[in-house]
Amino acid sequence: MRKSSPRVTNEAVQMAAAALKGSDHRRATNISDRLDAQQKKLNLPILPTTTIGSFPQTVELRRVRREYKANKISEEEYVKAITEEIHKVVELQEELDIDVLVHGEPERNDMVSNCPALPSLLMSGCSPMDLVA
Repeated sequence: MRKSSPRVTNEAVQMAAAALKGSDHRRATNISDRLDAQQKKLNLPILPTTTIGSFPQTVELRRVRREYKANKISEEEYVKAITEEIHKVVELQEELDIDVLVHGEPERNDMVSNCPALPSLLMSGCSPMDLVA
């Protein structure tokens, strides 16, 4: 029975969802206050430019990830390659005069391959940025 299968039902998630209150779905401040604070801090133009967040995975990034998973390169080498890619995409955005920069998510894998680990990833508080800290 799918409904009771431990493969699709996580008791910790069920308990956390049941404990949510209506106020958990609402912000403590209104939109105009948030926009004012954002404008004061960031001083963005009326229509700021940004990207979605994920830059295309290059052949080189895929090779480095594959080699890291196969233990052909060290974690240090992997993190160095990821960090270099982050610097490249930030520099590109600066050259293009993008208003809100992103790091490009070079550490991300194919999103579908992350799905089986998602519940434990969310519960652990793990962040992809832990890889490049």
